[in-house]
This record gives sequence, structure tokens and C-alpha cells, in this order.
Amino acid sequence: MKHLLIIAIVIVTSLQTEAKDNPKNSLSIIPVSVTHHTATGVGIQYERIIGTKLSLALPVSYTFGNSNPCDATVKTHMGYANPGMKYYPAGNSRIVNYAVGVSAVIGRGNSNCCSEINPTLSEEGGSTKQADSKTPIEKRFTPLSENGVLLTNSLSVNVSNRLLVAGDAGIGTAFVKYAAQQGWDAAFQFNIRVGYKF
Repeated sequence: MKHLLIIAIVIVTSLQTEAKDNPKNSLSIIPVSVTHHTATGVGIQYERIIGTKLSLALPVSYTFGNSNPCDATVKTHMGYANPGMKYYPAGNSRIVNYAVGVSAVIGRGNSNCCSEINPTLSEEGGSTKQADSKTPIEKRFTPLSENGVLLTNSLSVNVSNRLLVAGDAGIGTAFVKYAAQQGWDAAFQFNIRVGYKF
């Protein structure tokens, strides 16, 4: 009986030490966020480790700036939430960890991108006439929304037991609504983050 009590104490102590040495939560600052709309952005990310190979992540970012390299007056401002799940094939307790995952793309913002709209019907002189398919949208800020999915790859380096540096890259597709246009479009996101594990 005494031996069982000693074994139980050793097991409980080792589990507490492991939990203390292997934090399950991390909060990261994202000083660099690049998307298919803009090359400038910032954000934060919360991640919760589940077991040894899975995690739930919630990055939130704000991207802004020039969205057309040929026209400096074209700007886009977007807020993103990308909740998702990551799978660590070799586990997540190493110094260098790789993960693959899937995350949602939920973006809201506005842009003053001048583009073409679908042909519309207009009435001129009592008759209905097909509008020119090259009718431009006025160059003013217009609401922009997108919803989709990204396949993500992550690489993180545990600098210490509490500090990590990581990069995330995702590519996928999103349903975009902008002015009179809507349809599927490619989506891309890249983040560099610095985090604290607790």
C-alpha cells in the first residue's frame, strides 16, 4: 500500500510538472500580416493546445494600405477573423514545430478599387437597354466582404519555454461581395508573429 501511495505521488507530481513546463495557451502579436488585398497589416492570435498534436487558433488582423501596385490611390481596409484548427504531425512540444491546418476566412472592410460591373438593364426613352459591360464603378470607398476557407501551414520556434516566434501561410478561396459584383476569388494570407505561452 505504501508503494502505491509513493507511485501515485510521483505520477501526480510529474503530471503537474509537465503541465507547468508545457503551457497549453499562447497569445501572439502579429506585427506583419500580408493578404491578397494589401501588404500591410497587424493583429493578434490566441491558440489553445489540445492534446499533443491538435490546437485551436483564433487570429484576428487588420490590413490596410495600397492594394494596387500600379495606382497608389487605390486603398483597401479589411478586418479579418480566421478561426481554425491546426494539426502538428510530430507533436507540438519540440523546439521547432510544423503544423498544417484549415481556417475560415471572415473579412469585412472597404475599398476604392475601380472595377467593372456586370451588365445591367437601364431604361432610356421608355425602352429597356442593356448597359455597357465595361461600366466602371465610381472610385469611392465601397463595402467589401469575403467568406471562405484557407489551407494553412505554420512553422514555430520555441525560443524558450514561454516565448515563441512563428510564421503562418495560407492559401484558399473566398466568396467576395463588392459593389455590384460577387463571386469566388483566390485568398492568401501570411503572418509573422511573436507569442507568449502560458
